[in-house]
Amino acid sequence: TDGWQLRAGYTFTRMQLHQQGGSGADETAERKSPRHRFFIHSMVNLPHDVQLDGVLRYVDSLPAMQIPSYVELDLRLSWKLRKNLEVSLVGQNLLHAQHAEFVSESIHIPRTDVARSVYAQLMLQF
Repeated sequence: TDGWQLRAGYTFTRMQLHQQGGSGADETAERKSPRHRFFIHSMVNLPHDVQLDGVLRYVDSLPAMQIPSYVELDLRLSWKLRKNLEVSLVGQNLLHAQHAEFVSESIHIPRTDVARSVYAQLMLQF
């Protein structure tokens, strides 16, 4: 329909690093980027200036950092009250309480986990 947009994307990453001489290439870097990433983004305009957006995404594991793959969902419901005023309710990472995304090897800090979040937003444009 005219009021609905759907987008999708897929990324495949394959690295083959080989250390030669004193190049300093780190062959474990091959396993520090997700091999597969996928998303589907749906945007629908509803009656009374209401819009609903959703993004479902998959990110493959990072074996070198011992981070498992994950699937997450973000949703946004917005209502345009006036031409320049909009209120939204947003939920991010809704499928799990938290998931790991990053581990630092150069600085000894704990693994970075991204938590589920829900918030409201008021946007005034001028």
